[in-house]
Amino acid sequence: METNLTAGAARIDLTPTRRLAGSRVDAHFGPGGSPLQGTALAFECGDRAAALVAVDLCVLDPSTVRFIRQRVSEVTPIPAANLMLAASHTHSGPHVTRWLTPELDCEYVAWFADRLVEVTARAWETRRPALVGTGKGIVGLAVNRWVETPQGARWGVAWDCPTDNTLTVLRVDAPDGGPFAAMANFAAHASVMSFGKAQRYSADYPGFVRGYLEAANPGLTGLFTNGASGDLKIAFVDDNGEQFRYGDIGDARHFGELIGREAQMVMSRISPEPVRELRVASEWCELPMGDPPTEEELLRDIADPEFPQCGTAWAREMLALLRAGRFPATFPAQVQVLRLGQAAVLVALPGEPFVEIGLRLRRELAPAYPALCLLGYANGYAGYLPSRRSVILDGARPRYNWHKFVGMPALYTEQAEDVLVAAVHTAVAATTVGTPTPGTPGRASRALTTP
Repeated sequence: METNLTAGAARIDLTPTRRLAGSRVDAHFGPGGSPLQGTALAFECGDRAAALVAVDLCVLDPSTVRFIRQRVSEVTPIPAANLMLAASHTHSGPHVTRWLTPELDCEYVAWFADRLVEVTARAWETRRPALVGTGKGIVGLAVNRWVETPQGARWGVAWDCPTDNTLTVLRVDAPDGGPFAAMANFAAHASVMSFGKAQRYSADYPGFVRGYLEAANPGLTGLFTNGASGDLKIAFVDDNGEQFRYGDIGDARHFGELIGREAQMVMSRISPEPVRELRVASEWCELPMGDPPTEEELLRDIADPEFPQCGTAWAREMLALLRAGRFPATFPAQVQVLRLGQAAVLVALPGEPFVEIGLRLRRELAPAYPALCLLGYANGYAGYLPSRRSVILDGARPRYNWHKFVGMPALYTEQAEDVLVAAVHTAVAATTVGTPTPGTPGRASRALTTP
């Protein structure tokens, strides 16, 4: 079958080779473990080029993303704006942002950034003619982690709250052969092992999803991306089904292989097709935040921080912004869309979207774009992206003050969901020629599309 698309895949190890500054974790992932990896999938179609890089880290810092994009654009024909980076959100990876660790190991950050540039260039160099297809399955392993009560939401296994067990698989084939790359996308925190529990670095269950696909398809390069999982976890629970458990490598392997088995079944049903057009678009939006803390509240946080590891630094920085009259009312967030003809529409979201946002996007967009796939934790970090309903439900009792340990000025308001969804509609529409996007885009910034 004739196709205009070429694609290449490559992988590189990101596991620290030494104990990192500020880390409580042994630098070895151990026998039978799942090492941290960066996997790149590069595309060229006509005069357009793009790449997806899946990374076994908890989150990515926006400044690191900018550096990687710029360097990739210098060593390949891929424009900086056309590189999509998505973290798996493994909780058993090293921290690479200053807010999540008392002592950021800048040497490691620079090392892994250089290696992601290297693996993207290698993927570009290995391009070959390619066919692409997308398929979906169901894995009943995700569950909401916030139990809703009249007194507010509390941490626990919330069987009756919104969830999403959709598994999306992207398959890339050579025209004269079988698959040489595949991406599995599933929405659930990669925290089966939980950072600090097993005392080893690991990709957690996503690494075993990849491993299962690669074992079933010799020569395949597997990728894993997370979805709208801000409030979802793997249903690894106690005997009463009320609280989550945290295990070891064996538990991560168990759940990863369950997902991998379904991913392989989905792969077997996909019929890859020729791709004759590649488009990328980005849309920046301003997510509205709530009222700033008072000076008195910040002074209390400095003296007695809610999160001792980083709370004092957060409070001091916010106090400086407040006193200077520069406390922001919004936070900039990027939505990015990579579209491969009708075969795949990858939508990258910049933080931890709550599941209801993912369900809404699929409900509004999938009828026109059945190959839709949502990637969370992408292109930097904009914190938890709460659903409108959850913010209204929480009222004056937020589920937890997450903004303090990730360096955000304040929590988002109930309007943030609509702003984010509008940006997705606009970005998807910018990759579409002659096909109207369902729904109303609403407020949006400019869309940047490849020329």
